[in-house]
Amino acid sequence: MIEEIGAALNIEVLRADEGKAKQYETFSEHDLWTALTQYAWNEGTLPKNVLVDDMARSWLTKERFPVVTITRNYGGNTAIAEQHVFLSKKFYHVPDTEQMLWYIPVMYLTAENVNVSAVRPAAWMKNQRQITLSGLPRSYQFIIVNPAEIGMFLVNYDPTNWALLADALRTGVLPVAVRVKLLHDAWNLAFAGELNFNSAMNMTLFLKDETEYAVWDVMYTMFDHVGRYLDGTRAGDKFK
Repeated sequence: MIEEIGAALNIEVLRADEGKAKQYETFSEHDLWTALTQYAWNEGTLPKNVLVDDMARSWLTKERFPVVTITRNYGGNTAIAEQHVFLSKKFYHVPDTEQMLWYIPVMYLTAENVNVSAVRPAAWMKNQRQITLSGLPRSYQFIIVNPAEIGMFLVNYDPTNWALLADALRTGVLPVAVRVKLLHDAWNLAFAGELNFNSAMNMTLFLKDETEYAVWDVMYTMFDHVGRYLDGTRAGDKFK
């Protein structure tokens, strides 16, 4: 026991000496990214072929964020993940959008596992326009990419997966943060012209049984936008 305590104290003294030796050194931004990369590798949270430096620069050098569109091949249990710049209708003429690409972790929930805290990246988009995902669930099971907004990007899906998600919302099995995420993405994509409003409306059918304030808070904002769109129309009066 005494030997173990002595060894531990010696280690702490060495660490303290190292800290003192470096206290007057100048560190660069690269040093920070390198330290974070090494830590992530040691923890197993980042693949060895991904650097925090590259990932951070792909986000910090742009003033916009992406949409990742997931188009599933239900016969082969695969999907194409494609990224592009998210633009609301008032920003359609932003230059150089074709050159904008990000490092994006593709992580998803399935019907068999809706635990957000346990999700890990299944693949990485490393400044790539699109990649192929394999080993996805069977055709009657949904996937939810970027659950709980772990990454700063919206997610669009093919119509079949949107329908599966609408059904899943009505079962009440999805966590609050995921319900918020799905409403947020669906309606923002619809207002931007990337998703039809029928799909966005279907994502609200579960609200008749919803009791969580966080979910309704998102929807109140969307109701306000819908009211502005319909103002002055016959549908607007019905909506009110």
